[in-house]
Amino acid sequence: MQKEREIPKKKPKVPIGLPVVVCPDCYKPMELLGKVDVDKEERTLFKKRTRSVPHIEFRCPDCGMEWKESLERRGGGCFIATATFGTPMAHEVNILRRFRDVFLLQNRTGEMFVRAYYKLSPPIARTIEKSEMLRRFVRILLTPIVKLFNLIYGKH
Repeated sequence: MQKEREIPKKKPKVPIGLPVVVCPDCYKPMELLGKVDVDKEERTLFKKRTRSVPHIEFRCPDCGMEWKESLERRGGGCFIATATFGTPMAHEVNILRRFRDVFLLQNRTGEMFVRAYYKLSPPIARTIEKSEMLRRFVRILLTPIVKLFNLIYGKH
């Protein structure tokens, strides 16, 4: 006889439906370690400040690589790459996210670029999603960029 599972009274702090995060080094699914807070330095017009941003932490069981995915931007992201490669969990999309997090979001110009991208790219991504020919074309354009970013930022 199987014991019935009890329904928790409190809602979990980490969302139940988590995406599978694939290790950029060995392409294996990463294990969920839990929720952690990461200090993020922000620059305003007149001063700098640090604030805590919740992240979900993952670790690859094979190679030990760790990955922290921000909960701040869940639902926003690599719209064009996701439409092109078919899933937000594609290896190429993970590489572009790493480039965004490691390089673009670390400087003011990059932050401005990311903000503009988030505003302009959703309608472009919807158009790409509807056309196999556009997906192929954008994939041809993005593949060398992804390979370059993987060489430069893949081991960070």
